[in-house]
Amino acid sequence: MKRGEGDFHIEGKNIFDDYWMHYIRKEDCPKIGVSSQPYKNLAEYKQWVKNGRQNEDKINKYYSVCYK
Repeated sequence: MKRGEGDFHIEGKNIFDDYWMHYIRKEDCPKIGVSSQPYKNLAEYKQWVKNGRQNEDKINKYYSVCYK
């Protein structure tokens, strides 16, 4: 959205940053060691957080190695 009124407008910068820092593409799942994407949209992200952020440690480890 050009006027800053997209899905993250209400959620704020911290949610936006966390969402994209933990977002994984479908094709990266085997590299990370997970069977499927934890979420594909904001509603699924909120459920992922509510359910305890499953596989967050694997995601963080993968990205810390990839982007050193």
